[in-house]
Amino acid sequence: MRLFVMRHGQTNNNTKRLMTGRYDDDINETGIKQAYEAIKDVEAIDYDVIISSPLLRAKHTAEIVNVKGLELLLDDRIQERDMGYLTNASTHLEIDRFDYWNLRPKKDYRDVEPLSDMYDRVAEFFEDIKVKYQGKTVLAVTHDGMVRVLHGYLYGVAEDGTLLEGNIKNCEVREMIY
Repeated sequence: MRLFVMRHGQTNNNTKRLMTGRYDDDINETGIKQAYEAIKDVEAIDYDVIISSPLLRAKHTAEIVNVKGLELLLDDRIQERDMGYLTNASTHLEIDRFDYWNLRPKKDYRDVEPLSDMYDRVAEFFEDIKVKYQGKTVLAVTHDGMVRVLHGYLYGVAEDGTLLEGNIKNCEVREMIY
């Protein structure tokens, strides 16, 4: 299986650097433009399957770039981390990102989805599609956090437990080689 990941287009929360998590916002005008510009990257991929996070920003992006008109499959396992009390209340600049994106955080993030839980669901997603779509090319439209975690799963977690590698820009398409 070949796996390509793509992050959704820009949202208003992205421009404000707000922690969005599972808040179901749509892509803005810039995000729509980014998705249409990304079509050229997607056309270069001979994908057999397109899977999206069910969150509107990813789903809308996937609908735009799905140039083959394939059935769009939705998968909860590749939605963004549930950011709990941080959702729409904190910016990425207000948190200790080394602790927040760490499998062994020092701080208690109360109702935020534990990164270890996100890691487990992303690993389950990858192992599932690897078997289900053996010999196929998969395009997954998702979120920055999911790509960070998948990067850690495929290429290894930093010794200190952080999952900061692998961040992806809006509408960037990347092959995940494993």
